[in-house]
Amino acid sequence: MWGHEWQLFQRAIGLLTILPDLSRDSDVPVLNSHAAKYFPLVGLGVGVLTGVVIAFATTFLPQPLPVVLGLIAGVALTGARHESGLARAADQFGPDVADAPVDGNSSRAIGSYGALAIIAILALKGVALSTMGPISVILALIAGFAAARLAIVAVMQFEPRGDDNLASSDFALACAFVVLPGLVLLSPLTFVFGLIGGGLAALPLISVYRRRTHTPWAGGLDAIQQVFEAGFLVGAAAAIAGPG
Repeated sequence: MWGHEWQLFQRAIGLLTILPDLSRDSDVPVLNSHAAKYFPLVGLGVGVLTGVVIAFATTFLPQPLPVVLGLIAGVALTGARHESGLARAADQFGPDVADAPVDGNSSRAIGSYGALAIIAILALKGVALSTMGPISVILALIAGFAAARLAIVAVMQFEPRGDDNLASSDFALACAFVVLPGLVLLSPLTFVFGLIGGGLAALPLISVYRRRTHTPWAGGLDAIQQVFEAGFLVGAAAAIAGPG
């Protein structure tokens, strides 16, 4: 049992980061959908490593440079997978839609809407984090990265075309990977504000994703993840720093 769970965790790491997927060396089949319960745990790990970069940079650089370096490290660790998906999703609403891929495996140059979406999301994250203190920045990042990966799992779990969803206990485990660390790292008010901000920001994209039952929305899940993450950080910043 534990061996199979370790394989699932390794698959989640391989899907969400540039680290090697060691589960492919196993003789036991590992389904991507079953590995999804560990997406939030991988998000926690990415958040911790990003936080380490920010903490180190803070010792000799003024803000917002540590935040910028931390975001760059996070993008590098994930191989810009989510940002690339966000760009693909955004391009399908722009003037380059005729050249947009019809599935998430197609590759092409990023269009104008895709480039603007990446710039806007990274800028929003950076500004939100820059309003927080050095410790709050790291804690909010860790909690936000985990929560944003849970958003992917939740959409997959409840989408109408899903035919291989997680068991209820596995989905509860994925939620626990977010709720427990979130309440430990952040105050309840900050954590709730973050969830509300992420949910409100991602809700329009979730609606679009669920309506497209026959035509896959390339990069849709990545777009939801990125927008939820930015919304979470904005909500957390509102709770920590306040208005004005």
